[in-house]
Amino acid sequence: AHEPASNDTPLAKLEISDLGALIRKAGNQLKNNEWSMLEDFFFSELTYKEISEKHGLAVGSVGVYIKRATEKLRPLLKEHQISM
Repeated sequence: AHEPASNDTPLAKLEISDLGALIRKAGNQLKNNEWSMLEDFFFSELTYKEISEKHGLAVGSVGVYIKRATEKLRPLLKEHQISM
């Protein structure tokens, strides 16, 4: 479970736009299609159906791709001292 950041943590002091920029910077280290799917899901809030159509995947595969890309993103975010 995620707990809200306390006001004295570095993460709490970041503006949301700064956090988004750091996540995008880390995401740019992923393969283009991996990062594109994460952007579509988390930032553009597309549905699995919309993502499947955009990327030419079966709807049932989208969640697997997003999970794998998220798992690859975690250590990259840790390099930027962001935990998810």
